[in-house]
Amino acid sequence: MRQKSKAKGKRILGVVLALVFLISCIMTPDVHAQAESMIIALSARSVKIGDTLAVTVTLPAGVTGTVNLTYSKDLFTYQSATAETSVNAGTVSMTLGSYGSGNKRASGTVKFKADAAGTASFAASAPSAGNQEGDRVDVGGASVSVAVENSAAAADDKSKDNTLASLTISEGILSPEFQSKVTEYQAKVGDQVTRGQMIASPAQGLSVGIHATISGKVTEVTDRWIVVAKN
Repeated sequence: MRQKSKAKGKRILGVVLALVFLISCIMTPDVHAQAESMIIALSARSVKIGDTLAVTVTLPAGVTGTVNLTYSKDLFTYQSATAETSVNAGTVSMTLGSYGSGNKRASGTVKFKADAAGTASFAASAPSAGNQEGDRVDVGGASVSVAVENSAAAADDKSKDNTLASLTISEGILSPEFQSKVTEYQAKVGDQVTRGQMIASPAQGLSVGIHATISGKVTEVTDRWIVVAKN
């Protein structure tokens, strides 16, 4: 009888210990540690179309985790990154840091090419992060914006060449003969001419001729100019 009681007591004790262990596992909270926010740094606060922009994301000290960097995909194109990444629908995901790295800051740099003008935004978040003790860490996100401007060639479409490709008059003779570097001419016309047209074509820029109509009565003739009074 005593042996049966001892065996029964051991079984009850084992069940109780198992229940206590199970309850302790259920009631043990998932440890979360609060960390400071990550940092986003830009290689420039404004770029031109065609330029490369470097975006560096830095985690808090001693933190490792997955970082998602979202960007304006209508203005920028992903080029490369210093960490192993995956790119999907305007989001670059990369793993930064490693356990055993101590109280160091882990960072990664992503390069983008500017494709269109406008104001672009970059935002970083860490959905999965932990500290060196293996505890889960809540890391604050960060965001920044950058201006994309038109390139110098696109912004300034004015030609730097102000020379002419040709210069003619509808009546009379132009003297001297046209040369692109000559800026002064004389027009020889008959005394019965009361109306004429000057046609100039620029060397660059406009693809059409520039017409100027001259009409009136000749009131003075010198060796340098002809004075025409309007009718």
